[in-house]
Amino acid sequence: KEDKTVPCLGGEQWYTQSAMRAVNQAVGRVIRHRNDYGAIILADERFSSHTLQGQMSLWLRPHIRKYQKFGAAQCELSAFFKQQAARAPSDQSALRIGGAGTGQP
Repeated sequence: KEDKTVPCLGGEQWYTQSAMRAVNQAVGRVIRHRNDYGAIILADERFSSHTLQGQMSLWLRPHIRKYQKFGAAQCELSAFFKQQAARAPSDQSALRIGGAGTGQP
């Protein structure tokens, strides 16, 4: 007779899996569609482990960067946001500041 019981996760595995689920959900709140851009900074050395990176969303894995010094990360982040701002659509008509009663469109 075949044993069909599902193996239980140990305490540490369960907490790690739950934490990584929360991390992936948080990342998904920053990047919601293909035209979104943002930076997620995971400032904990545990995220440099291949085990935890393997639990990150598949689409995110190729974009993971590890820095030894904050200055290098800050420089690349600054360049990234400048590049993304330059690529933003020039038609800003969808952005409306003001509203009803302000006399602005």
